[in-house]
Amino acid sequence: MRNPFEPTAEYVSSKEKLENLRQKAVELAANMEINEMDRVRLTRVLQLVDRYGPELNKEFSKEEAAEAKSWLDTLKTWLRFNRVNPDDQKQKKPVDQGRAYLIAEETVATLRELRHLASKLKEGVLNTSIETLMTQERPEKIIARESFDTSLTLQYEEQHWGTERVCLDGMQNHLPSDSKGEQVGLGFSVDGKWVSLAQAAKQKDKIQAVRFVDDGVGFDMQNLALLYSTKADEEESRGQFGEGMKMIAAASLRLGLDMEYESQNWSAKPVKKLVTLNDTRHGENKPIEQLSFEAVRYEGKPMFGSRTTVWHPTPEFLNEALKLEEKVLDLRPEYKPLYTSEIGEIVSREAGKMYAKGIFIYQEPKALFSYNFNDVKTNRDRNQITSHDITENVARIWSDVSDIRLIKTLLKKVQDKNSNDILEDIYFKLKYPSVWQQAFTEAFGPDAVLDTGYAIPKGVTLPKKS
Repeated sequence: MRNPFEPTAEYVSSKEKLENLRQKAVELAANMEINEMDRVRLTRVLQLVDRYGPELNKEFSKEEAAEAKSWLDTLKTWLRFNRVNPDDQKQKKPVDQGRAYLIAEETVATLRELRHLASKLKEGVLNTSIETLMTQERPEKIIARESFDTSLTLQYEEQHWGTERVCLDGMQNHLPSDSKGEQVGLGFSVDGKWVSLAQAAKQKDKIQAVRFVDDGVGFDMQNLALLYSTKADEEESRGQFGEGMKMIAAASLRLGLDMEYESQNWSAKPVKKLVTLNDTRHGENKPIEQLSFEAVRYEGKPMFGSRTTVWHPTPEFLNEALKLEEKVLDLRPEYKPLYTSEIGEIVSREAGKMYAKGIFIYQEPKALFSYNFNDVKTNRDRNQITSHDITENVARIWSDVSDIRLIKTLLKKVQDKNSNDILEDIYFKLKYPSVWQQAFTEAFGPDAVLDTGYAIPKGVTLPKKS
């Protein structure tokens, strides 16, 4: 199998061209006076390259990493923060009005070409890799069987863990930020073959199992027994409380799901264990359902990555699994946000869907767009974000926006008297006020003014529309 991370000559040539265009942008910002519109244009191109620039190498040398960081810092400095000193204008070269536009357009075209080449390089191997992860067989020889208990009962946090939560958290454990892998896969078993969501949706009545896979480092079976998280100090990880897999397992038993975890050289299934508690407070013995696991260890090499499989899924679980691409951004084919910043993303024009680190959290009634936040804190049950965090982060994202079309969409949505957006509750400073002014003029006309809510003074007559 060819190594997908080995670039071809065509890819290298295209990448060198992109680097040269980057350098031209730096020189333009450093040696010529550019107006704010040119600065905005080049900033948007920087964001596109930063967000969508493909990188085939899994590992970088220290020299390569330092060079890349130095270049990015330089470009950010010049394009985002550089301001022309009026005293130095005489020393500047005359402004070339079209050069910033041409560099921006050529850079975007080259970026598209580079992404296309990267996609061609990876296509065959990645598809095969996901299929391999989905179908890899375990050794026939079992070297040990064991069972172990947890301290959780099946009733613990029952009100917060329904079918949707089991499905979302089950997939979450396999995302690259949590698994330390490169890929995540969702598959459905139909007539003995693992197929994609799109294929499975057409034959829902034939689905026999749902499987989540990754190509990460795997995890130790003891994680199923302990309330301990190896991801507690990792801000990029979704799960950080050490409860996820146990809570999923307990909920799966309540919901009648046949679930199986697999990683390294083992597999385990949650089981219900009946124990009797001597309730001295009420003077009676109470039966308690305790979460336990039955596991096997296999001979031979450990498997690649990890898998979670739900055999014979219920109709409710299937409905949630078939909606995962809507709720997990990493699963969306060719996902492209409307806008990206250091704070997060404007996901789409659809109103109110709130995501944290790519996972759907809840529906916010006071949001006219959908957002994905990089570093907000959710509650332990991951079904709520504080209103302060949402308001502050939405404002910080929009303060950085320089896309006229997107701003016009926001302004027209806010104009609707029935709308009530988060942004109405907070003041925020715009980085590119002239762009917002232009968007306002294009949206409502050159004679439009903002209604301050004050009454028109007596004696003042407004001109009538002709």
